[in-house]
Amino acid sequence: MPTHPDIMSLQALILALEKRPADQPVYLDFCNAVPGGLHSWRGIYAELAVGWDAEGKPETVAQWLDRFRGAIGETYEGYKGGHYTMDRHTPVHVDNWGDYSGTSIVGVRGDSWRTIFVTASVDD
Repeated sequence: MPTHPDIMSLQALILALEKRPADQPVYLDFCNAVPGGLHSWRGIYAELAVGWDAEGKPETVAQWLDRFRGAIGETYEGYKGGHYTMDRHTPVHVDNWGDYSGTSIVGVRGDSWRTIFVTASVDD
């Protein structure tokens, strides 16, 4: 399964978040859900997924910057085993552990009070 060109990498997400206010809460662009946690993506184990929660408390831009920066060089276990080390070019998707929806992060936008991870179904 080839990686879609619109999917943001760890580095692209870091650069985009560095332009946002550090204390803003981060949301996903669907159902007022909040992102939560990083893990190996079931679609391609060597890529990352951000989990999500429809009722969770949002973390800040600063917290997500720390999380994404910390993922570079980190090793994650794949859903059915194996270990995969992420780098700055690693694509980032949105799925909870063990799920596969073909949803990926394709942008970062915001307004006066929040930052939003823009998602899209990029499954070819």
